[in-house]
Amino acid sequence: MHSYQIDISYGSLTSLFALLCNTWRKYYWSRRLLDVFFCGTLALFTQLLLSIVDSAFDVSLPASTNEVLAIYIGYLGTDYILACI
Repeated sequence: MHSYQIDISYGSLTSLFALLCNTWRKYYWSRRLLDVFFCGTLALFTQLLLSIVDSAFDVSLPASTNEVLAIYIGYLGTDYILACI
């Protein structure tokens, strides 16, 4: 039951990384905030989905693996989505 509780630390970390990266690229603030929102939301739902898949297939991965993958997928997924727009 503990694995299904919402933890926003990885979403916050992903959002902070996106904000720093977009500041370095010198995008407008509206683009920076949109990217931060996308990254955090995608990381949040990706981590929840990965924990459900982990439980469904009874895979024994370390707990931090889902969080690291959520951060990675959240950031790169946002770059991919915004590149397609």
